[in-house]
Amino acid sequence: MGCADCHIQLRFSTTGGLYGRVIISAWYADRANRVDLIADESRDQWILRQVANGTRVAAGKTRRPIAPDQAYAVQLDDDGSNLVLTVDGEVILTVPSGFAPSSGTIRIKLRYTSAAFEQIEVS
Repeated sequence: MGCADCHIQLRFSTTGGLYGRVIISAWYADRANRVDLIADESRDQWILRQVANGTRVAAGKTRRPIAPDQAYAVQLDDDGSNLVLTVDGEVILTVPSGFAPSSGTIRIKLRYTSAAFEQIEVS
């Protein structure tokens, strides 16, 4: 059974760079069950992917500038129906949710960049 209103809030900045990505796996149970938020600075794209039992069940992306060394306040919500990505107080992406997360941790990966995190809140 999933949570009815799950959310993650964080504030981060990236140094950017060619192919630079910050990947935040929310409600990470294992490689086959997770929600990925990808901030792709080199393409100015924010990407959401939801994976269940190893299969991508939901995905979406949007273009919005990601500037090096600028802090972004990011919130990711799953209300059981939609994944909603908010950046700096503005909803920039809504994707129908493939399943409601039940538990898990947060996992952070960096590709070809470095990043600074000021706060991370999970509920």
